[in-house]
Amino acid sequence: MTGTFDSCLPTPLYSTSWGSAYVGDAKALMSVLPSETVDLVMTSPPFPLLRKKAYGNEDEAAYADWFLPFAEQVKRVLKPRGSFVLELGNVWLKGLPVLSLYHYELVLRLCREQGWSIAQEFAWFNPAKLPSPAEWVCRRRIRVKDSVSHLWWLAKTPEPKANWEDERLTNLLRIANTESNTQYLRICRELSLQPHPARFPAALPQFFIEGLTGPNDIVLDFFAGSNTTGYVAEQQGRYWLAFEQHQPYLATSSFRFLSQECISQASALYERLRSCEPRGLRLDIALFH
Repeated sequence: MTGTFDSCLPTPLYSTSWGSAYVGDAKALMSVLPSETVDLVMTSPPFPLLRKKAYGNEDEAAYADWFLPFAEQVKRVLKPRGSFVLELGNVWLKGLPVLSLYHYELVLRLCREQGWSIAQEFAWFNPAKLPSPAEWVCRRRIRVKDSVSHLWWLAKTPEPKANWEDERLTNLLRIANTESNTQYLRICRELSLQPHPARFPAALPQFFIEGLTGPNDIVLDFFAGSNTTGYVAEQQGRYWLAFEQHQPYLATSSFRFLSQECISQASALYERLRSCEPRGLRLDIALFH
């Protein structure tokens, strides 16, 4: 199914029979996708943190202006009843025990300027999160640990496709981000490679992929990082597209898809993907033939 996009997208860094991972600017990559072809877009963009990260952070004051052009492309590529799930963490104002309003401002502008509907707001509670911000929680003890992120379920219509089979489900997702022995992390440790520092647990995209898509639907993550979303989509029988600007992170994400027979070739695979021009390497056929 993702082969449908071969004629419009550049050569992927790697692919499987279920999806393809591309290095490049997400707006540019989304701009060439055909309109109304994607069932679910789920992503976690870089938050406007005060301490800059290697994968990049935008300033809080300019965050909405920076993000809206991405969302414009998302709205165009989504099917009429498709969904857009956006994870945004809290940000504290510099030097103050006060939260930024950046995510509320962004969501308001998405709705008012681009016509998105808020299907529902979710809260992801991560009980394993370390105490932060340290100044207010650990030293001065005037705030409690900030362990909740917002997930906004946005749609082009008031009635997006959805099937939450268990009526006991709630919009509070208690999912500990404690994954430490996945194949991805094991290979990163063995090769002394830095894993992506802002991964979300597989159970988070799995919840939304199961509830908002069906078999053979197409899932896109345009800030793919370590490509958790693509991996989970493939495990659930969905096709996937992953866009990521930082090539080394996308190169290590290939470890998620290796069969047991190919794990011994992970180091050579990484070197090939980290530094070369994308060659459309198929991970599920033959790596080096």
